[in-house]
Amino acid sequence: MDLHDQTLADLTRLSRKLERLAQAPSVSGEALDPIIRSVQHCMHDVRQIIEEARPAVLQLFGFTQAVENHLERSVRDSGAAIEWTISDEASGIVEALPQNVATALFRIVQEAINNTIRHANAARITVELRATAANLRISVHDNGNGISPDQKRQGAGIGNMRTRARLISARCEISSNRDGGGTTVEVSLPISQTAPFSGPPSG
Repeated sequence: MDLHDQTLADLTRLSRKLERLAQAPSVSGEALDPIIRSVQHCMHDVRQIIEEARPAVLQLFGFTQAVENHLERSVRDSGAAIEWTISDEASGIVEALPQNVATALFRIVQEAINNTIRHANAARITVELRATAANLRISVHDNGNGISPDQKRQGAGIGNMRTRARLISARCEISSNRDGGGTTVEVSLPISQTAPFSGPPSG
């Protein structure tokens, strides 16, 4: 699942870039530089998966920074004009999660972002983290093409997200946005599965 969620998505973007370059009459070293860097990133991620099966950026900088890093890199590598934002109002609870739970949540968000960039034709992606006394909720919203019932039932990526959620006793729901445009992927994790929580921030 790690290889599918990260490495395959990166290689797919690289393949599309190379296809575009192959149609150019000539290719400069400057045009190849970002592809070389992306290949090096991909190689690093594969090593990390092999050695520890945990994303290094998540361990070094925390959940929100890891998601921001993935968004920035994925949007840049796609070449699409996509605006993105992250809103973290979870009162730091995500950083207190056990490593396996944080990794599973990150991989779910990562796959949701990958699906949006690959398939949704979206102009905006928003990631939101919220916490109540009962649940930690992480949502990925886009304003793209939306998702059909058949698409919800098919595809390894969606299956992987649901499997990861199930393994940490969370729920993963995929729905069309109420305004009729785009898709929302929401993961809900019971607070009892996390570190002790004193409640959402006031104000």
